[in-house]
Amino acid sequence: MPVSTISADVEKYWRPSDATSEAATSSSTTISTSTSESDDEISLPSITRKKGLSYLMTLLNFLKGMIGPGCLSLPVAFKQSGLWCGFSLVFIFGFLNNYCMLQLVHCSQYLSRKKGDAHLDYGNVAYEACENSFKWLRPYKHIVRIIVNTTIIALQVGICSVFYVFVGVHTRELMEYYTSFQASTTIYFIIVAIPMILINFIRTLKGIGYCSAVGNVLMIISLGFIFQYLIRAEHVMSELPWISDFNGILTACGSILYSFEGQAMVLPMENKLKNPKNMIGPFGVLSTGMSLVSVVYAACGFFGYITYGNSVEGSITLNLPNSV
Repeated sequence: MPVSTISADVEKYWRPSDATSEAATSSSTTISTSTSESDDEISLPSITRKKGLSYLMTLLNFLKGMIGPGCLSLPVAFKQSGLWCGFSLVFIFGFLNNYCMLQLVHCSQYLSRKKGDAHLDYGNVAYEACENSFKWLRPYKHIVRIIVNTTIIALQVGICSVFYVFVGVHTRELMEYYTSFQASTTIYFIIVAIPMILINFIRTLKGIGYCSAVGNVLMIISLGFIFQYLIRAEHVMSELPWISDFNGILTACGSILYSFEGQAMVLPMENKLKNPKNMIGPFGVLSTGMSLVSVVYAACGFFGYITYGNSVEGSITLNLPNSV
């Protein structure tokens, strides 16, 4: 049989028909279209705001909210965990805090774009997360929102209570040292309550931002006085343990976690930020702020502990002489 005849037979019986070719082409087009549609679902519209806080104002708010009385108690955490163990834990927890807050903001922005709402607080983020989650979890979305809001309130009450006591006690010490005014701690708590209540009447983050700017200046001055004394003082670094026992490390973890106390203000600030993308990223508000906070915390705990050693008090201000 001639070769040409064999080729003709093979082409006759094995060449795909036009219908098959069209089906294959149609199938390819369908896959491409479905992929494109899937991409369209993922590429949600970005969040745009005509008005809002600037990057710098948000960063100032974040720093003021994150650096609080817990910073001054970190030398005790170093004492509980050991010098270099405590130093490492500060940066580890700083990284974990930053990572969790970044994930929270990413989820909030994704759910905001999906819902078409540019503002979601903590409770509504939990609500929308359940709404878009597993079917068995969706009926509990209202309960989850209540739990999250209750937890945020409890967190804020705890942090503000410690801060309130800190301000009242130290205000009394300052007044008794520089003046002849004598009063009980309860009276000072009442006096301090007046400006704190008035500050709560500021309803905008921009107004709070100006207060935070003033607070940051005072905080920098205070930390400057503290650090200049701690750095110039005699150190007992060689006598201190590098790491303590397991119970001490666990106790120190609680103290260090408490010192990072600004998590509850992340979403409110993100909701007021003019460009929400400035909240995330390597040089965003969260990453920049947490880097600065971690450095300040590590320095405060390190120098406080190597200066006073095992005699360090619950707050480094209790060890400092009145002349500082």
